[in-house]
Amino acid sequence: MAAIMATLFLSYSRRDTEFVRRLHGELVKEAFDLWVDWEGIPPADDWLRKIHAAIEGADAMVFVISPDSLASPVCHAEVTHAVQHHKRLLPVVARDCDAAALSGPHVHEAVRRLNWIFFNRPQDTFDAAVRLLAQAVRTDLPWVETHTRLLQRALEWQASGRDDSYLLVKTDLAAAEQWLASAADKEPSPTQPHSDFIVASRSAATRRQRRRTLLASTAAVLVSIGALVATWQFLLAELRRQDSLSRQLAAVAPALLDNDPALGLLLAAQAVAVSPTHEASNTLLTVLERARGVRAFLPGRFQWGTLASTADGSHLAAVRCTDGEGIDCRRARLEIWQSSPPVLLASAPVPTWVERIEFSPDDRQLAVLGCCVGPDGHPVERFTDGALHRLQVFRLPASSPASAAPAELVATSDRRLAEDQTPQALWPTPAPKTSAPPPGGLQLAVDDNRDGPTLTLWRPGPSRTRVAQLQLQPGWLHDATFRQDSRVAAAWACQPMASGRLCQDMQLGVIDASEEPAVTARYTEPWPDWISAIAVLPGVPVVLSAGCARHDYQRCGGGELRLWQARRGESVVDQPRPIPVLGGGVQGMALSADARSMALLSQDGLLSLWQVDPQRLAETDRFSSVLEVPPDPSAKPGAPAPAITCGGEPVPTPLMGLARRLREPDTLCAALAEVDAFHGKERTLLDPQIAMASADTAGRFAVGGCVDVDGPSGTCRAGRIAVWSVAQGQLNRIATFNEPAAALQVALSADGKALAASVCTPVRWRDCSDARVLLWRPDAPATQPLVLASGIQEPTALQLSANAGHFAVARCQRYADAGGADRPCALARIEWGVSLSDATRQTQSGHASFITTLAFNADGRLLASGDLEGGLGVWDLRQGEALGPVVAGPPGPVGSLRFSTTGARMVLVDDETAVQWPLDPTTWRMTACRLAMRPLSSAERDRYLRDDSAPDACQTQTSTTQRFWRWLRGMLLPA
Repeated sequence: MAAIMATLFLSYSRRDTEFVRRLHGELVKEAFDLWVDWEGIPPADDWLRKIHAAIEGADAMVFVISPDSLASPVCHAEVTHAVQHHKRLLPVVARDCDAAALSGPHVHEAVRRLNWIFFNRPQDTFDAAVRLLAQAVRTDLPWVETHTRLLQRALEWQASGRDDSYLLVKTDLAAAEQWLASAADKEPSPTQPHSDFIVASRSAATRRQRRRTLLASTAAVLVSIGALVATWQFLLAELRRQDSLSRQLAAVAPALLDNDPALGLLLAAQAVAVSPTHEASNTLLTVLERARGVRAFLPGRFQWGTLASTADGSHLAAVRCTDGEGIDCRRARLEIWQSSPPVLLASAPVPTWVERIEFSPDDRQLAVLGCCVGPDGHPVERFTDGALHRLQVFRLPASSPASAAPAELVATSDRRLAEDQTPQALWPTPAPKTSAPPPGGLQLAVDDNRDGPTLTLWRPGPSRTRVAQLQLQPGWLHDATFRQDSRVAAAWACQPMASGRLCQDMQLGVIDASEEPAVTARYTEPWPDWISAIAVLPGVPVVLSAGCARHDYQRCGGGELRLWQARRGESVVDQPRPIPVLGGGVQGMALSADARSMALLSQDGLLSLWQVDPQRLAETDRFSSVLEVPPDPSAKPGAPAPAITCGGEPVPTPLMGLARRLREPDTLCAALAEVDAFHGKERTLLDPQIAMASADTAGRFAVGGCVDVDGPSGTCRAGRIAVWSVAQGQLNRIATFNEPAAALQVALSADGKALAASVCTPVRWRDCSDARVLLWRPDAPATQPLVLASGIQEPTALQLSANAGHFAVARCQRYADAGGADRPCALARIEWGVSLSDATRQTQSGHASFITTLAFNADGRLLASGDLEGGLGVWDLRQGEALGPVVAGPPGPVGSLRFSTTGARMVLVDDETAVQWPLDPTTWRMTACRLAMRPLSSAERDRYLRDDSAPDACQTQTSTTQRFWRWLRGMLLPA
């Protein structure tokens, strides 16, 4: 097949012509089609039109960086047009640029953000830089070429007045839809013209198909066979239309999450409701994974700085603008919400500019300070002469009403306040932030002076002792907090910009007195508003901050939470990876006293409620999955069963159930010792020294290991696998298999009639480079084993399906760069196949750690996997792909996985609890709807569905029509 020739647009300053001519010559040698303004525009042509057409027709833009190009308005306009059309931008440096040039008004943000290719450094030869540029251009070139081709056709279609003759048909349309559905992680991403063009093409194709179907249906009146054919075509066309709509929704939903999380969740749920394709299910699970920790997104938009919460987190209040937006708000209402479950309790009109709201110390009343009213009590503009601030006090509802009611107004007073006289507290006697310290407790003192805010922790008493002190750089002190149970204090401050609207050079300071001696640390970031609120988590020496992840002019591009900890011997606060927050930059945070309930208000007015587990958050820097079903806290466990040990160690968990059926448990210890040549040496999850598996229903278990080890070489001279049964309290041997290699992992089918084992000469799995997977029938021990797989390097887990029809084995595909001989796994791989077939094995990867356990569902169509870091994955073996991303489960390695009896849930089992994840699409849809707290609006349905017959994703009952199409899909389009 002929290689694809990429078209490049060269953007440069005329003063760099000599460099560009040399670069042009080298790129021509690399077989690139180049567009340069010295030869592409005839003198009589429209210059700007030609430039834009050339950019739109190019696969990528090469931007030559020099002080002159960075200061050029023309170059800036060319880069802007390329970015607007999602063109790949490849900056190359021809001449050095100083900081002043890089901060100029004509330097596009995309140029600053991307990695540059240097042609001007002594260590970089011109030829090497050209090769690096050519390699960057050719990366994923088929994707870029398709992006360019479809964009050109889309723009021609728009220029023709959206003439249907320009639209895609047949295989071109199917390929374009597949291209759009696979665009989740691709660059450049599809543009709006792409989506409109492909959607219009499908709509036209559907109309043509429906016209053909109508003609066939008319002919069917005369010919019965024609009626059957027409009906068949109509049903197939409708199913394909549903699949196409489902893929379109699945492609659009992830892109909406950052700005409108509720809409993104609803469209992902709608994609599954329309057609439960693999792409739709995968998208829905992906967006739910991105919403970890969220309990609900409250509908609508709220005003900045109007978030308040009671101390226990049971109620929260915020102000919503009901007419207008921002400073143009003409009517506003206070809303009081119950936190769990989210229910609107009461609302009341308030002034349009609310400056502060605050719950009373007893959490029974709410004060709202707003502006502005005139002397006659009627609303006036904010800076009107004689304008008064209005303080309103409302009483919280005593119970949850059936529907929202007007909030009870207790008192109203108007007062005159200067612009800089907004009170810090609205109640005469506000509750102190911290109570008197208990014996051995500490006190925080804050001195906001000219040299910079100073935090001091004191140990009170007759001889007051200073425990630690931390001084921040001069600036505005926004907040300082201390938590007695964590013995951690934190504060943040910033330098105001000249405009006064944003903060820059923001500082975070932490004092950690949880251990002696206390440590102090601070952290500074130059970008604006990366902190808007802080809190200390209870019981752990960790500070939680909320703010803006990145900033573009005076608008935050995304929100994030960060966890901070002062490390011993270090002066800089340790920061794990940021936790993204959907809905934009965080402007306000309200945390309950026990930190288990949290509310976040974004700069765009989105109010979200969160469920927090402080201990888990501190350990894993992750929130719990919204699909995770924790153990029932009301279920009281019975009396603990007596411990069964062998050689002072507890019997391994997989065998504990069968061990308790034995009248003499010591016989199990003898069975384990029979295959163990290590005699109690240290065991780990990946190196248990004894491989074991059980089929509890069948009353059988298998153990394997090495019985003769060559110590110096670490190789196994003789290995053994034994299959036992437990019946009537007795242990009975079923079969014994001897191999000249160690059994690293063993697996039993659910009925106990099939045994698989991975065997290798080295006794440590890390030393194994050529393992084999063998299959035996314990009830026919004389038969030779079937070799299921060979050449497996370093296997870590093995499993058989219930009827032994499928097997799966896990190994590490790529290790981390650091860590020595025992370095961790960076990418794990699963191989599976049909046990009694020579079919080629299929592989899949996704875990970023060693896989420790595998489990099949009852029919062998789904495979679950767990890893050493708590990651959980589910794989659809029919599609050969992952069912959603690998998610983070509870902290710690995954020791055991299974599916529920009905197969509707994946169950993570440890020694004490069983955490579950639902696997049915209906539960996924309902979870998305629960988080969104609303259905799709009429305008949203018209825009995204364009079909009144599409089912409602948030409807719990399945209609007869939906059941019919689901049955028909199973008949005509089986998975």
